[in-house]
Amino acid sequence: MKFGSAFSIFCILISVDTAYAAPYLPDTPGLVIEYIGEMKIGDETQSVSMTVKVLEPMIHPDTSEKLIVHQVSFTAEGKEDKIVKYYAARENGTYIIAEAKAAGKKLNYYKTPQQVIPLPVLENSKWKMDIQTGRKKIILEYQVESLSEKITVGTTDYNAVHISGKGMAKVFLMEIPVNEERWVHRDLGTIKSITKQTIAKIEATTTLTLKADKKK
Repeated sequence: MKFGSAFSIFCILISVDTAYAAPYLPDTPGLVIEYIGEMKIGDETQSVSMTVKVLEPMIHPDTSEKLIVHQVSFTAEGKEDKIVKYYAARENGTYIIAEAKAAGKKLNYYKTPQQVIPLPVLENSKWKMDIQTGRKKIILEYQVESLSEKITVGTTDYNAVHISGKGMAKVFLMEIPVNEERWVHRDLGTIKSITKQTIAKIEATTTLTLKADKKK
């Protein structure tokens, strides 16, 4: 399988006037978070990178919620794919509610908001994500594996919550098993992620790690 094909599939896989703080999800407009890593498909390995830029918040037209807006750019083989994700921070957790091809473009709302992380975060907490937009459908079941695991980036150690996910992505009549391991920091969001997909009996593993030391 060529990297281009796997890259395209990987990218398919982030009350009135009341806004809650968003632990584990950066929400400061203008903040840019960079990740570096690799995508391994069979015996081939390709360097990849991802950038998350926090855009100006948006007010939901129906609920008047203040939405956190992330522009996500993923690059592999010199090809960049962008998507904008819209999140709502609520008392019981953070939810992703919509996506768009670019900032200012039409939002594709999910049928129901999907929980990204529950609050409070408790060991062995479980939740499900069931997203469908157009021909894409992703069903993942998540669980908190540990409330505190050490992740080292450069010379800095972070204590992060370890979350695992397992499920299936359905794309263009293909069913793709997906396994995800993610480590999230309360202030910085994701520190590291490992995503495994089995595409046409070939395993594709993508690892992304925070690029540089940040203040804790």
